[in-house]
Amino acid sequence: MRYERKIIYLNYDIDAQTRCPAGFVKVEVRDKYLDMHIFLRGLRNVREGIAEVNLKAGRNEFSIGKIQLQNGEGNLIIRGLLFSNLDGKGLSYDSVTDICVKMQGNSIIHGKLKDRQNGETLYIAEKKQEEPKQEGTKPRESTQTQPQTSEQNPEKMLYDNKWTQLSAIYPHVRPFQDEREYLSIGPQDFVILPDKFYKKANNSFLLHGYYNYRHLILKKVDYHGENRFYIGVPGAFFDREKQVAVMFGFENFECKHEPAQTGDYGYYLMRIEI
Repeated sequence: MRYERKIIYLNYDIDAQTRCPAGFVKVEVRDKYLDMHIFLRGLRNVREGIAEVNLKAGRNEFSIGKIQLQNGEGNLIIRGLLFSNLDGKGLSYDSVTDICVKMQGNSIIHGKLKDRQNGETLYIAEKKQEEPKQEGTKPRESTQTQPQTSEQNPEKMLYDNKWTQLSAIYPHVRPFQDEREYLSIGPQDFVILPDKFYKKANNSFLLHGYYNYRHLILKKVDYHGENRFYIGVPGAFFDREKQVAVMFGFENFECKHEPAQTGDYGYYLMRIEI
């Protein structure tokens, strides 16, 4: 049985000097079938309209669905694409090299499916694309969902730092109403993590906190010049809860004031890598 999962970051060129992050694609292969989650965010020049999602394999280009954009954001989830016959004409996923999203006004978002190596993703955007040669058959299941609203301010550059890239994609939250700022994620987003941390998405303590509060946090800490990263699970501080958290790999608790008092709201933290 073949199993593969990865995340591809998308970018687009606003003009000749300005390249911005535009979201990401999650790809998961299970044996004969392929699932894709295309997530667009932070599109400053295209706020509303329809975007067409295409895959490219050599000179062949075919559509796999469309995204309705609202406030520069949109989602498309496609499940059950046949791995060996994506376009209905025998084209295999192994032949696909690129994904491009064509928006109104000839703007194009682009990402390379074949450029992820050793856990790193190359962020590549191209403006010129060939016109579609073929139209593929409809996937077995396609779902479009409304994204969460978040403030985005993409920098005018191509990011070479994964944390900076993630910061441009995920919502920022300040649960303690102070200078501390975190990224808001969910268990499904653990695909962004290295393999040894991906399985943490099934951590029972983590899932319990997530289903109670509907979010997790990802934070970066500068520790004596070293960047450290943590997943945070929301919850209330109690001695018994802390003991359970430690059993499941969570080493610290962060709340509005230190030290934590019984009943304080905050986050149980587990150190991870990105």
